[in-house]
Amino acid sequence: ISTGLPCCENHEWKVFSKIHNDGFLTNSLSRKSTGNQVMLDLFYAGYHKILTELTDHGCRLRKVHMSGLGIGTMIPVIFSYKNVETLSVVEISQSLIDLIGPFYESYISDGKLKIICADARKWLPEDEHYDLAFHDIWTSNKNKERIEIMRAYQDYAKKQVCWTRT
Repeated sequence: ISTGLPCCENHEWKVFSKIHNDGFLTNSLSRKSTGNQVMLDLFYAGYHKILTELTDHGCRLRKVHMSGLGIGTMIPVIFSYKNVETLSVVEISQSLIDLIGPFYESYISDGKLKIICADARKWLPEDEHYDLAFHDIWTSNKNKERIEIMRAYQDYAKKQVCWTRT
């Protein structure tokens, strides 16, 4: 999975790109105030889980939810499944949305992608139900937060997948 985003930054975030040995660009996202790397577009088990769900159920998926924007790695992957009509992304950081959102403007302008600035752990959709919810957020307290977010969305999504490093 590779976004191929160019290097970019704003007052809070920096995307660094380099050409990987396979010729693809790999990206990392860092918070400028701490210098901590927040995201790297590598293949993690959480991505394997959502790719499995997309492959197994892609023909039936119409509405997808994603908690966390990051560098948007999964946006083009999700839309590569032609039956997916809409993707709603909930991201807590407006400055990250401002930096990354423009790279996915074509999906936004055609009404397929909606990016909402809110804390996905607290925000819940009004009268919205999803075929699949992918919670692509880092959790510092291992499984507790994953369980909580999946409980919160259980009435809003037929299937759910959480990010995990293992």
